Amino acid sequence: MVLPRVSITTAEIERFAREQGLPRQGLLDYISRMDELLIANLKLMKNLEMVTNIVLPPIRRLPLTEMKRQLESGQYIPYEVKEFNMTSARTDEEIMVEGDHLTVQTDGTLTGVTIRFNMLTASAVPMAYFNPFKEQFFKLYLTHTAQTGKTLYLAIGKAASMEAIAYTTLASLNQLVPIEKAKQHGVAELANTDILAADLSPTNVPCLFRTIVMLETAGVFSAILKSGAVSKTLKFNGGAALAASGAYMFDILVHSGDTVNFQTDTAGNVTLRCQEIVGGVQ
Repeated sequence: MVLPRVSITTAEIERFAREQGLPRQGLLDYISRMDELLIANLKLMKNLEMVTNIVLPPIRRLPLTEMKRQLESGQYIPYEVKEFNMTSARTDEEIMVEGDHLTVQTDGTLTGVTIRFNMLTASAVPMAYFNPFKEQFFKLYLTHTAQTGKTLYLAIGKAASMEAIAYTTLASLNQLVPIEKAKQHGVAELANTDILAADLSPTNVPCLFRTIVMLETAGVFSAILKSGAVSKTLKFNGGAALAASGAYMFDILVHSGDTVNFQTDTAGNVTLRCQEIVGGVQ
């Protein structure tokens, strides 16, 4: 920008001095000092701009024709997806990657997944609650709990190229689909003995375990709910026996640290399905 040239007469300078209570003799020194301060401030602002650009270079959106040319030549990569095995926990693991938009997904749970942007001293962002996250970054620090056999996905957008998909994912689309926890068909079971070989643990917490059961011999059907070392027997149907060959559906609320199994008080064949439900219509 070019500033217009301004002419100031001697009379105007003398009038300004009188209005400001300045002696005419010191007026030029006063104006010169103001010039020096302005020049110093401009230099400081220029230096700050240079430092900012070095620390965090701006990511600019390319014109469509240039983007197409660079995409075809392999010079421009608008996004990338990184995968992390969650079997072992991570604490502030450094990931060198540039972008301005981050979406995090997993086939496990986002509870306990946090990310710091650019600096270790930055606040840890809990991705279960703030996802997607829009922030210009050149480095990430990843923390998550151990989740055996689960995978964490980081979708990194550059120049807001991933923004459109991020707002269609909710917190986790996979949480809208029930998870199969147990299934058996006409298996002979003993009385007052755990039906499942291993207790069920929730994949997401809190959640709902929905169970449909059919006993070929009438009996009382119960859930064995364990929290730590404490085990409780929850008798369904108000403790009344289920009719032989009748189909019944029961729900149980499951929280962090809970495990679940099932029993019947009479021996006989048991058909059972159990699903974990997190989101959507219950």
